[in-house]
Amino acid sequence: MFRPSLNGRPVIVLSNNDGCAIARSNEAKALGIKMGEPWFKIRQLEEQAGLVALSANFTLYGDTCTSEVWTSHIQVCNHGH
Repeated sequence: MFRPSLNGRPVIVLSNNDGCAIARSNEAKALGIKMGEPWFKIRQLEEQAGLVALSANFTLYGDTCTSEVWTSHIQVCNHGH
């Protein structure tokens, strides 16, 4: 949504303190990255497979989920339900 250059690339979002994967693109899932997988175990995929790891931005996520602006890129927005 905010970085179209990442379309088609394996991307993960890391938890607070960049400890583990909390969100994965389909391309990252295809690499075998599991939900909650520790970053230190998959870090080598940055060079080996072009994995992009992003730190979580919970403020931005909250702002996006509470706004009335929805695009085709936002498929699910979990409000804790």
